[in-house]
Amino acid sequence: MTADKHHFDALIATAKLELDRAHRGALSVEAGEIRRGLELALTALREATAEAADTKEAAAPEPTTLTELQATLTTALAELDGGQLSGMEANIEAARHRLDAATS
Repeated sequence: MTADKHHFDALIATAKLELDRAHRGALSVEAGEIRRGLELALTALREATAEAADTKEAAAPEPTTLTELQATLTTALAELDGGQLSGMEANIEAARHRLDAATS
């Protein structure tokens, strides 16, 4: 292996390590708040699902919609645990929009 190739490989390895460090940092900065928000939202949706059958309000979402939202947030939690930030963010945003649409 030439010195240039070795140097190039070392630079790539360093870049990978530092990107891993940046990714871990991004997760840890607000991961606690993200987890807490997701868990509290899931709890509220579970309770709302249980009460949905008794609710006669016109703005109440269908129980299946609430169940689907729970699944979306459960997936977002799994993505948070797996470090898949873009997937997690997309699922949270989709759930927010769907809940807004279902309750408007």
